[in-house]
Amino acid sequence: ITRACVDYDTYKNKGFLFDAENALKRDMISDALKRHRGNKSKAAEALGVSRAGLRKMMQSLGLESDLGH
Repeated sequence: ITRACVDYDTYKNKGFLFDAENALKRDMISDALKRHRGNKSKAAEALGVSRAGLRKMMQSLGLESDLGH
């Protein structure tokens, strides 16, 4: 990810770096899933991670229940 791809102002007020990083991950994962109509394999590929890695990230970020998958 390059800085040009990220709206820095959206995340700079999130507080600690950890919180901003997690907010960015949540947004990127949600966006990838929307673009790929919920297909986790395609979303993972677009994000450059394995499907299992995506699933683990989603669980750790609390996205599984939010997305209904």
